[in-house]
Amino acid sequence: MNEKNYPTTEKEWVKYLTIKQYLTLNEVGYRKSLVIESGCDFEKVINTIKEYRKKQRNSIFEFEDKNFYFVQTQELQNRIDEIKDFYKSTEYFVR
Repeated sequence: MNEKNYPTTEKEWVKYLTIKQYLTLNEVGYRKSLVIESGCDFEKVINTIKEYRKKQRNSIFEFEDKNFYFVQTQELQNRIDEIKDFYKSTEYFVR
């Protein structure tokens, strides 16, 4: 990554925008100029992100002909692990 801690390759951008953090496609679009300034092809980055998310998505539910999904990211997994660790470390009181 460069001095501003932004990625410098398409692969790094995809990881930064999808795996490290999960930005919506609108939020990714706001970073278009940063991607281009880094010398990367924005269309290639956005298409790779869409492909990755399509392959990795998990269905939550359907409502009025709309499907709702989530993609598990490293950040999400870290938070899940923190919750698990918290509950493992506390006693449960059952009444």
